[in-house]
Amino acid sequence: MELFKTVTNIYTGETTDSNIVNAKEIEIIKRLVTKQDIVLDIGGNVRFMTIQLAGLAKHVYAFEPSPDNFKQLVENTKHLDNITRYEVAVSNQTGYSILYLCPKDNGMNRLYDSQWCKGGDRVKVSTVDLDGALVNNIKFIKIDVEGFEYKALQGMSQLLQREHPIILMEFHSPSIEVAGDSPKAIYQLLKHEFGYDNPINCNNDCVLETYDQLDANTRDTPAVNILWQYNNNNNNNKNENL
Repeated sequence: MELFKTVTNIYTGETTDSNIVNAKEIEIIKRLVTKQDIVLDIGGNVRFMTIQLAGLAKHVYAFEPSPDNFKQLVENTKHLDNITRYEVAVSNQTGYSILYLCPKDNGMNRLYDSQWCKGGDRVKVSTVDLDGALVNNIKFIKIDVEGFEYKALQGMSQLLQREHPIILMEFHSPSIEVAGDSPKAIYQLLKHEFGYDNPINCNNDCVLETYDQLDANTRDTPAVNILWQYNNNNNNNKNENL
């Protein structure tokens, strides 16, 4: 597996070897994102995936709520003119929330209290639901919000039903549960309500045909990226039944 350096301390520039983003994810976005596409990077952190997406897409809208991470994101991407950056958390409502900062890894900050952020500071951040923000023509979405995925998806339900973008989502069942949501609800929302195909584990290219398989692939392994693609056949079948 090819590893990349991730900045963990914006004040010292300290880096660490990380398998959170690996060659598999880069291969996927290179295959699926084109120069005509507008994409969303939800959980932009400090730069890496935002820059990768910007090199492939027409435009990237990047969302990062942490003030320190956002500052570093702006600095690291200031040379790119096809990125719009928002210091805001994507959620199911527009307003404000508390962001719990992880003292050991600034990529693990969360919008809920958890064992992974014990001893860290808390900051008030803005939140936005993307349906209310009237985001349009989105072809690809990368979501990495440390267990807050269900609420982020709820806030973009109209977008998903209208445009069916490809979704690359970090999925960790225990984190979703600590956030107060059901991992199975995400599976049911995307597959049965919005018509997405069986998800794929990006680590091993395994097609996950049931929720139990999705859970087994993500419960004990943190930071597994899952690929969701819309199934046009599902939509055609619905139309035939009208």
